Amino acid sequence: MKLTFWIVLSCLFLTISKAENSNESGGTVVTKLQKTRYGDVSLVSNNEMPADKIMFHGKTVFEDSGMYISLFGYFQLKDSDAILIGSNSGGSSTPETAMTFLVINSEGIAHTISDPSFVATSESEIHARKIKGNRVSVSLGYHSGAETIAELENGKLTMKSVSRRGRPMSSNACQDLYQLGSRVCKHDGTNNSNCRNGSSSTEAGIDASISDMGSFNYFSNQPGFVKVGFIESCAAWCKGKTVEYRDFKKSACSIK
Repeated sequence: MKLTFWIVLSCLFLTISKAENSNESGGTVVTKLQKTRYGDVSLVSNNEMPADKIMFHGKTVFEDSGMYISLFGYFQLKDSDAILIGSNSGGSSTPETAMTFLVINSEGIAHTISDPSFVATSESEIHARKIKGNRVSVSLGYHSGAETIAELENGKLTMKSVSRRGRPMSSNACQDLYQLGSRVCKHDGTNNSNCRNGSSSTEAGIDASISDMGSFNYFSNQPGFVKVGFIESCAAWCKGKTVEYRDFKKSACSIK
């Protein structure tokens, strides 16, 4: 009888201890760990919320409450380590990702570097690389046919826009735009006034979801996009006509 009592009491004590430890941690879960030369950086979520906080040596060094944070690169520089961070609200309709560099110096002190224009048009457009010994270059995608590039060097962030006009759209992007147009432009129906006027249902937002509009905005900013050519194809689809991809890629994507 006494043995049973002590077993039950021990189990109860362990249960209470686990509950207390869980409450103290606040349900914090490390979703990604990035090792640096000066210690581990943790991306954490709390109480089943999105991973919206980054911690270093037990302290919060970056937080974007309620947003989804991702790590896009780790770079060892001359006197510091840099981690490229991006955050957005999630979902298929999210058009942009705000970017930040978390920089940790040789003394183990962390700070962030960002800019209002340090924004990527899409997560798939983010391409970062280290060039020379102490510089990181980040391609952030395109706007009106120009590529936005951010460069981190010696603790300073600079932004520049490089025209890519004259280039054709990539084959993959053009094929995706073709699929989007052939699906969305048919929604108007052959008797719709937009078909008779030859306007783009995607641009007008007719029968298009927020996600589709976000996708169209992405494609329309790519190098090689030809607005007139797309509208002509959209009007043809709207009237029930067939648009061959070999014709579409020439007129809407500048692909010969």
